[in-house]
Amino acid sequence: MLVDASGDPASTALTSSWIQDALRELVEAEPGATVTALSGDVPPRTVKLPAGLIDDARLCPTREFPLIGLIAPSHQGPVIRAWWRARTIGIASARVRMLSGDEIKVVHMFDLREPYGVVAAALSPERTSSFEDSKDASSGVPDGQRMARVGRLVRDASSVILDVDQGTEALLGWGRDELRGTRTLDYVHPDDRDSAISGWMQMLAQAGVHRPCRYRYRRRDGGWLCLEVTNDNRLADPMHGDVFSYIVDVTEEERAVRDFQARQQLLEQVTESLPVGVFHVDLDGLVIYSNTQMVEMTGMRPGGRLQEWRSSESSTHHRELLKALASAASGQEANAVIEVSAGRSAQTFYSLRARPLRDRSGEVSGVTGSLADVSADVRRLRQLEVRAATDSLTGCLNRRSVLDQVQAALDALNASNRSPGVAVMFVDIDQMKKINDELGHPTGDAVLVEVAKRLRECLRSCDSVGRFGGDEFLVVTPGLGSNSYALLLANHVALRISGSYDLGAAVVPIRASVGVAWTSEPGGDADELVGMADRAMYTSKRDGLGEPVLAS
Repeated sequence: MLVDASGDPASTALTSSWIQDALRELVEAEPGATVTALSGDVPPRTVKLPAGLIDDARLCPTREFPLIGLIAPSHQGPVIRAWWRARTIGIASARVRMLSGDEIKVVHMFDLREPYGVVAAALSPERTSSFEDSKDASSGVPDGQRMARVGRLVRDASSVILDVDQGTEALLGWGRDELRGTRTLDYVHPDDRDSAISGWMQMLAQAGVHRPCRYRYRRRDGGWLCLEVTNDNRLADPMHGDVFSYIVDVTEEERAVRDFQARQQLLEQVTESLPVGVFHVDLDGLVIYSNTQMVEMTGMRPGGRLQEWRSSESSTHHRELLKALASAASGQEANAVIEVSAGRSAQTFYSLRARPLRDRSGEVSGVTGSLADVSADVRRLRQLEVRAATDSLTGCLNRRSVLDQVQAALDALNASNRSPGVAVMFVDIDQMKKINDELGHPTGDAVLVEVAKRLRECLRSCDSVGRFGGDEFLVVTPGLGSNSYALLLANHVALRISGSYDLGAAVVPIRASVGVAWTSEPGGDADELVGMADRAMYTSKRDGLGEPVLAS
């Protein structure tokens, strides 16, 4: 079950015991229902009905019958889809027209692969009086003009045909007298003969009804039919002494399965060619499909659970993953960027897109999505954000960013707790115009770079330094308890950045004028506080002593 970050379940899947109870209740409610078993893998084939699945007395005399072959060709597709849907959500149904006449029935599929390894199929009467929306291609055609779909024949131990019915004549195109005395192996496709011989020999070794087998048989017109053959070995029975065979034309079913497999193969080829990971999980997070890219990024293969993807020392990405999957399982599209850490420095960023997968009734049956490595994009975006927030010459914050830092520090003040105040220092480098005029702008730039370096070195990690203008810097120092402490810190800054700067080509004496403004009142305005520090700086500059001035 998918669980979101809060621990709430996203959905509840049907249990096998519940599905089996539903099958038994159906048989009890429908005395005319017949039950058979289909394989759980592609393509679906009739298999032996497991013992204990349901009370034998409730079943039709034939527990194994070629279900799809008994249904009109135009309605075999819905049966395949119901089988597929049952494998996904547990139970599914389809209304179908039977091959014989216009009888309408309902096929119910029950996913009992756990613990029986089969999908149970129950065929029950249709309860509605009309079926106008499901007329098959043979509606209105006289029965005598419809192609036969079932037949019966009797053979000896050598597979020589002893007798056939009209259905077999119609299926193969040869008359009864033409078929008598011939071996059925002569009609089997060359590629199927070894399998047909092996199946025949196994059948001869044991009396009774055997599992159906499918082979291609040649018609008189040169075409090929796929027939499902169910053999009843009665050779040891003195009343018969033969092999009775029941054959069903399953050509359309086989074609539908091949078409389905072709579409599935095409879909897999398309997903394998994509530069992103593609996945399909059920409502429990069980991986039903994952392409190569997905496996390489997460290690999650079909049969695993996407929630178990834990490749990080931090659980943050795991919570984001669960949140996105739970959102999609509840019917909402979800997008997320997941950061995965591999060690202390290596980081990978993935863009996750999760979408609910709905069945024909509109119910969510699973989640599909994609996973793309967007590490390069995230790093480029972060670089752009850094460039947009910093001064290209000094590496300090730019004017807009440092003002944002001032406002953030003011907003953080809490009047009820009387939090420490915030100080802003406005630093102006004296005589910068003279330096640029006499020594050149490259030397002036070198001075600014060195000033920025010294400012960062003498401040705390929680403080911010920004270049406010040409030769002006702004220092933001939160958490200062008084204006006197702010002035003390400003003196420290002024002393640190004043002195002789050895720039290689010249030794330049530097002095700074510093104005300080401090407040502990919440709700202040950044521009107002910076303006106070600016005016105090000009007072310091007029004094010409290089001593900081506190705004009053």
